[in-house]
Amino acid sequence: MRRSFKGGLTLAAMVLAMGLCQGCGQTGTENAAPEAGADAANIEENADDNTAKDNGEEEENVEAGQEETKALDTPIKLMIENRSHYDYKEPDSYDTLMWGSYALVQLTDEAKAAYPELAKSIEEFDKKEEEEYLNNYKELLGDARGWYDELEDKESFYECYFKKNIDIVRADKAFLSIRVNEEDYMGGAHGSYGSGGYNFDSATGKELALKDVIPDIATLQNIVKDKLNEKYTDLVTLDSLDEAVPQYLTGEADQGCSWFITSEGVDIYFGIYQLGSYAAGTQTVSIRYDENPELFAEGFAKQEGDYVQAFGTWESLMTDVNGDGTVDSFEIQPVSEDYDWVNSLKFVVNGTESELEVYGYSPEPYLVHVGGNTYIYVEMTEENDYRETYAFRVTGDKVEKVGVWGGYITDMLPLPDYESDWDSYWESAFTSPGDLYIGNTIQIFSTHSGLAKAYINDAGELVKTEDYDYAIQYDDNQRYTTRKELTADVIDKDSFEVVSEGVTIPVGTKFSMYGTKGESIIDLMDSEGKLYRFNIKSDDWPQTIDGTDIEELFDGIMFAG
Repeated sequence: MRRSFKGGLTLAAMVLAMGLCQGCGQTGTENAAPEAGADAANIEENADDNTAKDNGEEEENVEAGQEETKALDTPIKLMIENRSHYDYKEPDSYDTLMWGSYALVQLTDEAKAAYPELAKSIEEFDKKEEEEYLNNYKELLGDARGWYDELEDKESFYECYFKKNIDIVRADKAFLSIRVNEEDYMGGAHGSYGSGGYNFDSATGKELALKDVIPDIATLQNIVKDKLNEKYTDLVTLDSLDEAVPQYLTGEADQGCSWFITSEGVDIYFGIYQLGSYAAGTQTVSIRYDENPELFAEGFAKQEGDYVQAFGTWESLMTDVNGDGTVDSFEIQPVSEDYDWVNSLKFVVNGTESELEVYGYSPEPYLVHVGGNTYIYVEMTEENDYRETYAFRVTGDKVEKVGVWGGYITDMLPLPDYESDWDSYWESAFTSPGDLYIGNTIQIFSTHSGLAKAYINDAGELVKTEDYDYAIQYDDNQRYTTRKELTADVIDKDSFEVVSEGVTIPVGTKFSMYGTKGESIIDLMDSEGKLYRFNIKSDDWPQTIDGTDIEELFDGIMFAG
């Protein structure tokens, strides 16, 4: 499938053939009437047998239907793998010529079992996405090498890059919509950027063409032109929409512009150069189900319940962000002083601006729908990869801060199966406000990443459900080795109840970090999977166990600044 990443430029074919599942997950039977003139006696004679057979089949169908319904009620939880790599100007140097990164996605084991066809489609999506990325990177790397080699003044070279990441726009039992964001810099005054949409039927796993969701493309084109004229032409000069819109918006699987299934309908995205100059930027219009229900195919529905929708800074949304029942225009604009350091965020609601202070790099915004309310959550990266999460509420056209919490939000606890090499890391997509984890940097016993169970309440506040931080990748890294004989309690991994008290631990025993409780407890796991609990004093330096410096007790202790 062709995607709009760099305006008129498009990418290679992706994933599967298209088709919308009409009434997915529903089954029906046709009862054929007896042929005319059938013998009444024969019908009556077989009535009991047929009734018993029909009842049995009906019971089997009901059980199958219940299993299918139960499966499709399972939330779609996703893990995203981010991979990066570097190429250098000279061999054995760390002076970067070009770097790249890309993302792959997969369903969790539970979601794979509930949505097996979708899991197959996502696996194929990953294969093609990775192959396409690596081919493009190889070509761009050749250009970067040629540019660098031809320069007389090597100091004038600016490192090149090519990066792609993934946002989850919608994930529920009806649809999965993935946005792939691409950006590159290959010299010159500016780089290039864009986004591609990949939309799947959750039950069948089929990737959808736009015409599968909105069949009347001619009417859609006219609506899109009207929305573009209303939203953009006061600010930028666009080319002839009568020619450009039908050219890129065809409804076919290989159309030029991108589209995404959102919680409320469909967003149509035009990349740079498609409708105007580079300065005109990108354009997005929202086709809302509430406004034009007649446009949508049978079986399409809005997303219900509590959910999260990822979106981008500078992305202009059309949604009811303040809960007053009307559609609002909404945008977040980062305010920077030095390159990409963000000092504040400017929220623009129906033309009214509110600027609120934040602190860090790379803001990642989400719309969080919970308890009938909508909040804006923004994750920020700080120095040394520390992170903070800000929550905001829109009242009328004004924005106020709800709170700020250390760490980042993730949908689930990554399992040891999701191992990472040095050049990649896994993260869980943030799609559910009711069952999530807060990820943070823990400075107890060593510097490590921990995850604590939490949820977002109806007031938009991030609430921890327990004071325990699970350590990420605890099973695959036996990092700590005892230097002295120690004693500790053995505890159960599920209940955290003490199984054995005062167990002796010999010198040379290897452990990995399992988790920490508050500032006074650490749990370490040995190579056999047995969990030991130690009391630690971590509010002073050096940190101690039973009054002894932990670095006298264990090898492998490491703290980051």
